Amino acid sequence: MTKLNIEKTSNKESFKNGFFNHYVYPAFRFTELSLFGYARDALFNQEELIKKILTPIALEDKQGIALARVGPWLPLGQTRYIAVIVPKSIKDLDELLKDLETQPDGRSVLNSFSEMIGQTLSNNTGHFARHERQKLLNFTGNVPLFYPIIQKNFKEALHEWSKKEDSFVLLDAIKLLMRQTTSEAMIGKDQKLTEEENTNVNLGFKWIKQKLLFPYSISTALNFNYQKNVYKNASSKFIEKHMADLKRGLEQPKTNVLADIIREDEAIKNATSINLEAQIHETTDRAMLITGAMDGVYINLVGILLQLIKHPDVIKKLRYELDQSCEIDESDYKTLKESDLKNHEFKPTYLDQVIKEGLRYISSAPIIPRYTSIGVNKGNIKLPPYTTILINIEGLHHDKKFWGDDADTFNPDRWSRERIKEVKQFKDEHFLPFSTGPRPCPGIKVGILSLRTFISELILNYDLIASPNQAEPIVDPTSALVVDIGPGFKVSLEKRISPVNEIVTSYSM
Repeated sequence: MTKLNIEKTSNKESFKNGFFNHYVYPAFRFTELSLFGYARDALFNQEELIKKILTPIALEDKQGIALARVGPWLPLGQTRYIAVIVPKSIKDLDELLKDLETQPDGRSVLNSFSEMIGQTLSNNTGHFARHERQKLLNFTGNVPLFYPIIQKNFKEALHEWSKKEDSFVLLDAIKLLMRQTTSEAMIGKDQKLTEEENTNVNLGFKWIKQKLLFPYSISTALNFNYQKNVYKNASSKFIEKHMADLKRGLEQPKTNVLADIIREDEAIKNATSINLEAQIHETTDRAMLITGAMDGVYINLVGILLQLIKHPDVIKKLRYELDQSCEIDESDYKTLKESDLKNHEFKPTYLDQVIKEGLRYISSAPIIPRYTSIGVNKGNIKLPPYTTILINIEGLHHDKKFWGDDADTFNPDRWSRERIKEVKQFKDEHFLPFSTGPRPCPGIKVGILSLRTFISELILNYDLIASPNQAEPIVDPTSALVVDIGPGFKVSLEKRISPVNEIVTSYSM
């Protein structure tokens, strides 16, 4: 990658359009600047607005990097530049993230989500404490704890949906299911979010999306206060109960993640009334981070289900494979073996081919945001200080140079053993659905477990049918903090009675 010239630019208008169309607009999904996606049809034409506030400085289209100067009035803290990067390989991205990790300014390794919920997991310099990171990985990787909760909730939800007389909105149903499952895993069945509480959360997001019409920090507007208060109240109760149980010589039950956090935390074990509040806040932030790691799974799940509806041939092939290895309980309900679901490493099965292609085709968080206060000088990547870096994973996953001319097509067969051998290097180097570097997504294990469990049990036991005469589901990469997928798209669920070799009816458009 050549050194970016931040002083000179030729053919500014063409350059500006290219910078915006190919780099900036797709990257404005998971950043402070995503607020302009919410201003659509409001005060300004959002494309023109973004072009006005950013002054393109350098663009290396072939190298996948663009740099722009930010207008001085935009409330982005100390940010003076925006750099959008489409990494050429996972190795290049790893090196960049490791370089940012070593910088003295903590913001270089904090993304906007962790800043929203506080920095209680950080040390004095603002860096995410390494031992806390490992704790998060241990908790979210606690598959024996999560699996029975996930399996039970998924089975109950599928049964309930199949009993509905009317069709239902797939996105809303999946979102509610995942949030209820997450909250039950975190704080116990009695404390999990109700449908009304989840509805209120969703309405809050819709209000922000529709009403935010001026430059204002989206993290300040959202702040996740609602969810945080839920977990703060729960952690307060758990910690107080834990301390009371300690005095009586009792142990916390091994029923949920929050109990595990409390049971393993030496500071909480030795907590007094003086520092109890601090421990409650710290436990709450841990719970929020784990929730954030798990909550994005619903985007991937909805995306895969919509593609399955569009590709009945994939359902036929997947159902045939699953039928060969499933178990049947006393109620005639089919599941895969627990051992086939738990390993987070991808396996050479068609189920995992479908999941991997779904993760590639739609990234729930398509941008990795970072900030550098002292600049970047890593290999051929040279960026000025005070730069917000947007690493475009979506661009990497849809680059035709790596994935072929069908990069924009959902095709699980690209992960078959035959094709993997043909393009193994490309796939290993350009597929990172759970990020990479020193801080990959802590929810990888429970995420893969959730996807395998839900998809396999749905395909084994039910037919997913789209309501007739609907338009193709919308996937709008600029509509929310994460991809807005299939809003309003309705489906129904019917108990599977068709033979294995019968193709499920797709929807008509």
